[in-house]
This record gives sequence, structure tokens and C-alpha cells, in this order.
Amino acid sequence: MLHLRCVILRDEIISKGAMQALLKLAADCSLVAQNSSEKDAINELLLKTALLSLQKMCAYPQCRQFLCSSELFTVIGRLRQSQESSIAKIIHKVTNA
Repeated sequence: MLHLRCVILRDEIISKGAMQALLKLAADCSLVAQNSSEKDAINELLLKTALLSLQKMCAYPQCRQFLCSSELFTVIGRLRQSQESSIAKIIHKVTNA
């Protein structure tokens, strides 16, 4: 029964656009970070939250497949070179989940 609930939740996460919204948030936050000379703690927190959520979702193969096939996946690739070590570690976990 629990497995069925997880499957339903996973499918809802994908079909209702939650992963796409998190990818968009990560893209927007990374763009702000690249174009700003000052460190923005709120923006960085939003980025880390979005990435950690994506990392958790990538435990499910269907979610990982969706992430890798998204046009916004290039954002994840760009963030691999982040100077912020905690962001780089999260990206490593997302891409190697």
C-alpha cells in the first residue's frame, strides 16, 4: 500500500509540474547569481532548497529521467562549476543519484 502511494505521489510530482517549477527556480536563481557582483543570501538559499528538493526526487528513476530530459537540465550542468562548494556537492548528488 505504501509503495502504491509513493508511485502515485511520484507521478503527481512529475505531471503537475513540480519538478519543472523547481528547475525553473534553480535556473532563475543561478542567473541572478551569475549577474550579481554581490552575494545574495536569500537567492542562494532558494537555489539550494530547489536543488535539494530535486536531489530527493531523483531517487526515483522516473523523476531522474524527467530531469535529465528537461530543456532546463543545462542549468544543472552550469552549476557544476559553482564556486560555492555546497552547491557543487548538491549538483554532484543530483547528477549521480
